Amino acid sequence: MRLAQSALQFARTDVSPRARASAMVALSRLTYIAGRYEDAARDAAVALELARDLGDIRLLLGALRWHANALSASGESERARRLFEECRDQARSAGERSELAGALLSLGEVQREAGELPQAAACYLEAIGLERAAGSAAGLCSGLGNLSRALIGLGRLEEARVALLECIQTANSVGLRSACSCALDPAAGLAQASGDAARAARYYGAGESARDLTCHVREPVDADFITPLIDEARAALGPVPYAAAEDAGRAMAYDDAVADALDWLRHTAH
Repeated sequence: MRLAQSALQFARTDVSPRARASAMVALSRLTYIAGRYEDAARDAAVALELARDLGDIRLLLGALRWHANALSASGESERARRLFEECRDQARSAGERSELAGALLSLGEVQREAGELPQAAACYLEAIGLERAAGSAAGLCSGLGNLSRALIGLGRLEEARVALLECIQTANSVGLRSACSCALDPAAGLAQASGDAARAARYYGAGESARDLTCHVREPVDADFITPLIDEARAALGPVPYAAAEDAGRAMAYDDAVADALDWLRHTAH
């Protein structure tokens, strides 16, 4: 968290409001990634007030999105939804395609958390189109991974397989290890939804091992997605066989786990 400490120290110095707002947006993003959602919301709220006073559209969009992200992760879904919708509308009006994609992805998360899966899938699809046009591998993988979760929830397993395959292929080709490790969650979910509890347990274990290495905190909406599916896998296998399968996944090397998931996704139609 040295970057967060540096951003905080900079924001506290006697700098211009624009520089302070920019530093607070950066700090909010870092504290959010670390799972410190209340701190992230507080920092983004400071940035948002400054950005509104300045009339700086890019700072405003960044502050809106990270404030809303933190509120959503803290359980304040309706406040988050309003900010995401404002961010989406402002970005669309200003022609800020990158921020529009980000707002759509985040709004989709709020909708997915609320059980509004068709609406979430529509948001993800629009965002994926923008990220694909911009050539943003990270944004594309984020959209595809979240789309696959929504599609699994809707029971559209073949569409989920196609989205997840592209997600992992893209992330693996450009070395986005955190995206690949996160994508093992929907791979586990897809396996369980397809009736393969042992595979679900292995992929979940592999994802947990990779997550430990990347220090990536699972967001609440993603925990809500995977937890009941893994509970189903545990119930289907029984506690001891489930634990053995998950441990086998944890023991897999990262590259082996990704290769296994890719091979399964390429050759299994749903």
